[in-house]
Amino acid sequence: LQVIVSSRPDNEIQKLSKFNVVDIHPLGTEDYFPFLKKLSLDTDKIIAIVDAITGSPSNVASLITTPLMLTLVVMVYQSESQIPAELPEFFEKLFYTVFTRHDKLKPTFERQHYSSLSEKKLQELFEAFCFMAMQAGHGRTLNSSQFSEAFELAQDCVKGSSCTEDGFRKDITKVSCLMLEEGFQDVTFLHKSIAEYHAAAFVKDSDDSFAKEFYEIASDNWSYWKECL
Repeated sequence: LQVIVSSRPDNEIQKLSKFNVVDIHPLGTEDYFPFLKKLSLDTDKIIAIVDAITGSPSNVASLITTPLMLTLVVMVYQSESQIPAELPEFFEKLFYTVFTRHDKLKPTFERQHYSSLSEKKLQELFEAFCFMAMQAGHGRTLNSSQFSEAFELAQDCVKGSSCTEDGFRKDITKVSCLMLEEGFQDVTFLHKSIAEYHAAAFVKDSDDSFAKEFYEIASDNWSYWKECL
């Protein structure tokens, strides 16, 4: 009997000596149609979604390397009936879709946020969190202590964002899936551009003195901050 198990990277089952561990190949454009068919979408709708993705000027297609990311793009399309023309607009629509619009499509269903924060305040806190994580150079994956550090710094920057770290973490990983729990305690951004966009949004909404300080720092480390800039 051949046994195949799918798991997150560094999951405990990978330590069993009888298993050979292989990485799943990234999703390609040729995978869109058969995958969307598995979601029980009508053929006409699948064709419309694939055409919208491949014809989008916002380079959304370059972000779709996992089934989860493709599913989120489909959610945005079903909510907006289009793929936003600009990448920042796509991420703005994505946040709204995963937290609000998607659940409103389900009759009598109202999802409670673990953090008890409003969607707007949670978005502000997440933007500050992304900036703090990038500023510390943590990269796409954060361990438990790095996550805590970024969360505490973010809370200091956002008024009215009082909540527990565990509640915030669950909202981001279990409700929105903008970050994923990997292995034992690590958390990783679904795509590095999610961290970059929301960090840029944090700078955009900050006051002039903060922005001036940021641009001075960023100019000395252009290659690291260029996507945010």
